[in-house]
Amino acid sequence: MNRHEMKVQAWVRKYGDLYPETQKKLDKLISRLEKNQPLSNDVINQSSKIKIAENTKFIREYNGKNHVVTALNKGFEYNGKIYKSLSAIANEITGTRWNGKRFFGVIK
Repeated sequence: MNRHEMKVQAWVRKYGDLYPETQKKLDKLISRLEKNQPLSNDVINQSSKIKIAENTKFIREYNGKNHVVTALNKGFEYNGKIYKSLSAIANEITGTRWNGKRFFGVIK
């Protein structure tokens, strides 16, 4: 077991597993570091973009109430109001900061 694997196992014991997309990004960064390759901004800022089709409906039950969101060409509609992101809507619903895609089950 190498040093990286030991650190990952220690993290998992203390905090639990990482989200798969986070683990994948970390593995890629570590691989580049181990090969002494530069860490360009495109590698560091790379994220998995998920395309959401217009008119997709998201339904989330929270505190006993169903919340319905509709994807628009630019933004999302919730309760007659337009929002720029699912995160803004998740924050509106819960009163706390959330990753909107995670809150609505788009990603795990």
